[in-house]
Amino acid sequence: MKRYFYLAAVLTALFPTLCLADSGYDNWVQGKESLRGGHPKKALKLLEHAVRKEPEDPVYRNWLGSVYYDLQRFSDAAEQLKHAAKLDANSAWYYYLAKSNLEIAWQTKDIPDTEASRRAALAAAEKTIEFARKIEWTAEIRKAMPLTRDLTKRKASINRLREKRQFARAIIELDDIIALYPFKGIAKERRLLSLALEEHKSRQELRNLFVAIGAVIVLVAALLAWRLGQRRGRYAAPKPLLP
Repeated sequence: MKRYFYLAAVLTALFPTLCLADSGYDNWVQGKESLRGGHPKKALKLLEHAVRKEPEDPVYRNWLGSVYYDLQRFSDAAEQLKHAAKLDANSAWYYYLAKSNLEIAWQTKDIPDTEASRRAALAAAEKTIEFARKIEWTAEIRKAMPLTRDLTKRKASINRLREKRQFARAIIELDDIIALYPFKGIAKERRLLSLALEEHKSRQELRNLFVAIGAVIVLVAALLAWRLGQRRGRYAAPKPLLP
């Protein structure tokens, strides 16, 4: 009997919390706290629940989009942030929308899809400058604006240089992009290009070494043949004199 009384007391104590946790607002508050505390996965569950409970609240979708961005789920982030912009254009977080579309454009291999994401990033970047909530957001997006205009061309140029094994030039162009915006995974791509460059240099040096060795062998063989010809000429029997 005591066990049932104890269980009833626990459920009674938890009932207000359970009811409150079922509200979109409470999940949003807890989600923000979890995100600020460095727990994005926990924040994700809470904010997803908040959006399910109140799908027409743009604030919840803005926060959910930012969590998706932090977790590098850029397509999901762009979807939530676009929906938030439709619900309230003035309060939408275009900053994260621009960054999400830039990341999608960078990761996409297909040129038409890259170009579509680049244009979406440009539109969101322009909105960021118009409606930005923070000065640092505006500064970051202004710095990245060149990429929202020519990222597709830059990617194509780097790919062509890579195919031609012109790794040094590819690294220079990649560094120009990094100076404007630090894409996720771009540091790894630069390391791979650097490794490819070093391997290419090593192969070129080895090839040059083989060429030099071959040239020396040919020269030595020619010299030996000449010396042998000289010796044969010296010890050859004299030709008889004509009568």
